Amino acid sequence: MSKEIQVKIKDEKAMLFTPYNMDFVKRIKRFSDARWDTRKKCWTINKENLDAARVVMREIYGYSDVDINEKVTVRIHVKEYMCEEQADVMLFGKVLSHAYGRDSGGKPGRDVVYVHGNPCSGGSAAHWESGVEEGSEILLHNVNKNLYEAALEHPTEEYEIDLVEDDIDFWALKEERRRLLKRIEDIDLILQKEEQE
Repeated sequence: MSKEIQVKIKDEKAMLFTPYNMDFVKRIKRFSDARWDTRKKCWTINKENLDAARVVMREIYGYSDVDINEKVTVRIHVKEYMCEEQADVMLFGKVLSHAYGRDSGGKPGRDVVYVHGNPCSGGSAAHWESGVEEGSEILLHNVNKNLYEAALEHPTEEYEIDLVEDDIDFWALKEERRRLLKRIEDIDLILQKEEQE
C-alpha cells in the first residue's frame, strides 16, 4: 500500500508527509513559507496555511489528511502515444513509464500493470523521453476515487478510462478512522491550550 498523507502540528508549523508527486512539489513550492525538512522527510509550512495546503493535496492526490482515501482499480486504454521529455509519464499519481535515457527502456511504477503494450523510451540522447506505446492497456491499482471521478468529467484524446472494481478498502477506512480520532485529540489539546492562555 502506498504511503498515506499525514499532517503533524508542532508549535506554529505544520509538517506535511505526502507520497512523492512532482506536481505536488511544484505547487507546494509556491508557498513562500514551504521548506523541505531532509531529516524528517516532509514539507513544513506555517500552521495558518494548512487549509490552503489541503486544497492542493485534494487537487493532486484526491484527498488530504482529513479525508477518506477511497481507492479503486481502473483500466487505461492508450489511444495515442504518451511521452514526457526527461521526466516520468504519470497518471493519477502513478508512474506509467520511467526512463533515464533514450535507450534505457521504460519501467512501470508501483501499482501499474501492463496487460498489453509496454512502457518505453525514445527521443534523442540529449532530449530523451519516457513513453507509453499507443494501444497499451494498463491496470492502475489503488487510484484515489475522487481523481478517477474528476478525470471522467474531463475526457482526453490520449486515453480512455474504465472502472475495474469499486470496492471500499476497509483496512484503509479503519486506518482513516484511527487517524481522524488522533486528529480530534490534537485539536482538543490545541483548544485547551488556547483556553488556558
